[in-house]
Amino acid sequence: MIREIQPHAKMLEADYGNVDLKEIINTRSFDFEKVATSARWIEAMEDDHDHDHHDHHHLENEESGEALEYGIETFVYQRRPAMSLSRFDELVSSKWPRSVIRAKGMCYFKDELETCYLFEQAGRQFNITNAGQWYATMSPEELEQFVEKNPQVMKDWDVNYGDRMQKIVFIGHDMDREAIEAALDACLED
Repeated sequence: MIREIQPHAKMLEADYGNVDLKEIINTRSFDFEKVATSARWIEAMEDDHDHDHHDHHHLENEESGEALEYGIETFVYQRRPAMSLSRFDELVSSKWPRSVIRAKGMCYFKDELETCYLFEQAGRQFNITNAGQWYATMSPEELEQFVEKNPQVMKDWDVNYGDRMQKIVFIGHDMDREAIEAALDACLED
């Protein structure tokens, strides 16, 4: 997509922002005249501008023109039961579909019901970090006081699970949504 918009752009691969600063600061390589007269750049900007007018839910609308043109799609996997850490680990380490470009969301595991984890994947990099405890772990009194001040918490509340859930957003190229959901469902333990 970058090549389409700017055929001569220099592309650098950055690992968590780890990139040689000399490559990106004071490079004097931006030439406004050159870019401004690049028809593809102008077309891309105009396309983008059109989207804003026709489609206020640009991110929510999976079938936007750009997405279809490049075969990029997105969906949200959402379930309530806990996952098996070992099965999820196996899926991530050896069976993760190449069609998934980026995934990000929250998850939790059977042997640690109180902890919410943030899961992130970008390309071949995976990261899982402790994001604190679910609200459902509070005592009934604490929870009542908390909900009084934060009523929106109840929007996603479940009688059995409280706020616990698996909620992962997937962005990918020609993904097999059913197969990905089935693979994740096979990690559920409830």
